[in-house]
Amino acid sequence: MKRLNKNEIITALKNGNYSIKYDYDCNCQMNWEISKQGILKNNYNTDNCWDGHILYINDMPIAQWIRYEKPEIITDCITVDDIPDEIWDKICDEMRISDIKLRGEGVNPEHDKKVRESLTDFLTDLVEQGWKLYKDNLRGFANEYILYLISPKSSLQDPDSGEKINIERLKKIGIKEFADNYLWEGDPLTESYVSTRVVL
Repeated sequence: MKRLNKNEIITALKNGNYSIKYDYDCNCQMNWEISKQGILKNNYNTDNCWDGHILYINDMPIAQWIRYEKPEIITDCITVDDIPDEIWDKICDEMRISDIKLRGEGVNPEHDKKVRESLTDFLTDLVEQGWKLYKDNLRGFANEYILYLISPKSSLQDPDSGEKINIERLKKIGIKEFADNYLWEGDPLTESYVSTRVVL
């Protein structure tokens, strides 16, 4: 890849000879557990997790706008002051990424993939130990249900109501379905009414 000089970059920007691409990365470490209070949770460590738009000229990254941050130049060949204001303003309008995420949009594709894979691995370990996965569809609405994670030593006492769980009325589900249902947060048009109960 040829390293461009300042004049070449400015000329390319003026002529619109650049591309802007969505990119992301995630180095978070996932750590699923069932807490002492009987709550399924992911105590992950956030590390260099981002998404945003990057401007390239001939495959050379020049500028970026990372979500929740400000637009910036990422090469030492040029500064914002070197770029005419009207050109920089135009670039920023094209690179802009909203700080507001829609319901169910997730963090970024890599982060969301890690969450799903790590949860699947965690559930697989539990199932191998004898845990059972169930779903109560309640009133039959697709966005309203309760997930049950039941210990092999459980007395089947509901941790919320204290009542005996009628296991016959629940639907036994697999690991993938449990993970999909647990992670579903709704979408822009549909709110999620989902709860998870760990029955110890």
